[in-house]
Amino acid sequence: MATNQNALMQMVKAKRLDRDPRAQLEITSARANAYFQVLVERATDKSEPTEAQLRALYDELAAQAKAGNNPAGVPPFDQVKGQLPDAWKRKQTQVARDAALARLNQKIQVTFAPDYQPAGN
Repeated sequence: MATNQNALMQMVKAKRLDRDPRAQLEITSARANAYFQVLVERATDKSEPTEAQLRALYDELAAQAKAGNNPAGVPPFDQVKGQLPDAWKRKQTQVARDAALARLNQKIQVTFAPDYQPAGN
């Protein structure tokens, strides 16, 4: 019995989509993204945050809210403590992602066309 993936691959070969330049570009991009995701996951702290780490994150978020003129919108630590572990983990993932990109950019110079501006710049 063929799986949907196997059936799709058979159809791709029959229609010669495996030789299509756009399909090859998409495959290369998906492969690179998959590798990058694994690198980030390996570099991300998997432990549970400590009380001190949660408090530090809360203080950082509260300071950002106050700097944005939203001090009244900052609930007390004990009220939001249950939501902070997920936010802490997202931040750890972002830190690992940024560090991986920085290491990549140090090792390999990336050059863009003169009129191309990468997203986020």
